[in-house]
Amino acid sequence: MKSLGKFDIVYSWGVLHHTGDMWRALEYAQLPVACGGKLFIAIYNNMGSPNVRWRFIKKVYNKLPAFVRPAYTLCITAPGEAKSMLRALLTLSFGNYIRAWTQYGQHNRGMSHWRDTVDWVGGYPLRICETGEIFDFYRARGFSLAMLKCGCVGLGCNEFVFLRENVVICRSGCRHDRSSKGWFLREPPLVGMREAQSTGLHRRRRPRPGSTGRIVLLAGDLNGQRVSTGCQVLIE
Repeated sequence: MKSLGKFDIVYSWGVLHHTGDMWRALEYAQLPVACGGKLFIAIYNNMGSPNVRWRFIKKVYNKLPAFVRPAYTLCITAPGEAKSMLRALLTLSFGNYIRAWTQYGQHNRGMSHWRDTVDWVGGYPLRICETGEIFDFYRARGFSLAMLKCGCVGLGCNEFVFLRENVVICRSGCRHDRSSKGWFLREPPLVGMREAQSTGLHRRRRPRPGSTGRIVLLAGDLNGQRVSTGCQVLIE
């Protein structure tokens, strides 16, 4: 992934939760995002019992012989399709229902309605998670949340837009923004003095948010977006 270079926009909609190792996939997805760039991702929302039901449906689909899968897909989707058809008849818009099948690929993800249905019924493995888990994961990697749209029905996806800030995060929990005047302390360390001393980090006083100064590394270097060791902020 690193060999691909850096990009202003990285986009992955409804894919990473099907990789079998979602957290590693999320880690790889952020690697090509340049400083100031945006990361667009959509991950299955945790809705409780609907997730359990759909996980079972998808798992069964993948265990079936290939020649049985189309019939299984029809059985699973028939109730929803019947409702859509009835709604179209009652509202005198049956033509729209037909076009939803015949012209589906022109406006929806570049695939036919049937292929999208198969993808929905048979998309396995899958992983679900809370919005806070995704937020914390990317916040620790120097991203801020620019936009969030929550999935509210069934297995709807939570859609995130993250912005990569010009930030380093040291082991002590400090977040530092790079500016023309040096490093700007965004947030204070998250560890207490005792925990800080156990990691080799010693400070005479805890810096406050908004303090400016120099970062003095106790070990390691500022290679990339994260610092692997503790630091001191010398207030100027």
